[in-house]
Formats: sequence, C-alpha cells, structure tokens
Amino acid sequence: MNWTRAEGEHVVLYDFRESPALAVFDRIIGDLRAEIATRMGVDDAMAKPELFLVLNREDLRRVTGMEAAGVALSQHNALVVADRRNRPNRLLIRHELTHLMAAALLPAVDEPIPWVSEGLATWTTPECAGHSHRAFGVALLEADLLPTRAQLEGDFYALGDVYSYSAAASLVDFAVESWGRDSIPVLWQESLAGLEEWSGVADAYSAWIAYLGETPAKARTLDDLAAVTTCAADT
Repeated sequence: MNWTRAEGEHVVLYDFRESPALAVFDRIIGDLRAEIATRMGVDDAMAKPELFLVLNREDLRRVTGMEAAGVALSQHNALVVADRRNRPNRLLIRHELTHLMAAALLPAVDEPIPWVSEGLATWTTPECAGHSHRAFGVALLEADLLPTRAQLEGDFYALGDVYSYSAAASLVDFAVESWGRDSIPVLWQESLAGLEEWSGVADAYSAWIAYLGETPAKARTLDDLAAVTTCAADT
C-alpha cells in the first residue's frame, strides 16, 4: 500500500488517503494515552506510537496477516487499524493502544499472558454500553458462560467467543477492586498464581466467582448479553 505520513504531537500517522486526518487522530491518541495511563496507574513514558490506517479488515489482513479489526505490534510500537472511512472507532483504538502501553510500561515479560493482556485491554474502558465490568461478569456467571480457570490460563484464544474478553476484563476488575492497581503488574507477570502469592488469597478464581455472586441487585444492570457482543465485536 502507498502511505501518506504525517506526524503530530502524540502519534505518527500513516494513511492510505492523500489528506490524512492527523488532527483528529492525534487528539484521540493523546486523550486515550492519558486515560489509559491513569486507569492502569502508570506514568506514560512510552515513545510516540505509529498508527497505520487501512480501509477494512481485508486490507488489515493483507498488511499484517491477521484477521482482526485492529492489531497492536508491540515490537514496533505500532497500531494497524481499519478506520471505517475516516470515522475513528475509539473503543477499538483504546483496546489496541492499551496493548502497546502495557508492553511498554508494565514489567517486561517474554510473552504477554493472553487472558491478562486481553482482559486488561478491555478493562481500560471503564464501562461498555453503560454497564460495568462487574455487571458483565455477573451476567456471564448467571448464563453459565464464564470460562473455567483452566480455559482462561490455557489456550485462551481457542475459546473463540465474544464473551471471553469480557470475562477476562471482569477478573481484572475484581483484582483491582480487591487489591488496587498494584495487582495489575502482578497479574501481568504471573497470572492468578502470582496474585494468590502476592495477596494471600488461597484461590483467586473462586474468590472472583464469589464476588460476582455477592453483587448487589442494583449493580446487576444487564437484562441480556447483547451488549457483550456490541462491546467486543471490534476488538
């Protein structure tokens, strides 16, 4: 593809159009970086990322070899996003930008733990469609759709459904609500076993299930799981 390059204060933009919408995306990236850093409790010392805009999923697959609406290439500090004809998808950009920021700002790991990585990237959006991550977890629990611990910590991507990311975000949310943002780097490095050793809880997965079961009625805001599909479809 032929790219047009434009550099702003917060991002280096590569667009397939001759007149890239730099001001729009520069503002979005700047705002989201501040929000994500605050949410994760880290100082944002990440280098200026590169954002490549493509027209659709087919172009993204051609560029990256991956089937997705967006891809974070942490080793290159770059995002590739299908941008829907210049209508930025903030939810998608936030999700992929979180992947970059986590890799850059959290303790170094050889490979991110999939459920932690995707759960964190989903959790940095404080709520979706007006519902909290705890409410999503409750709805999935009541529908018997929560992955088991073995499924979460095994081949997470093999779950292949829109519910797994919301479940992982609910578990990250539980950890932060229970032990604060200091639990994030612990999960990032050592998953649930590290959280259990660090916090002293015997079984973090079971504690999460109990937490969801004890959710007050006023916090059970999902009538059905349609919102999960809406929130996860583009990430």
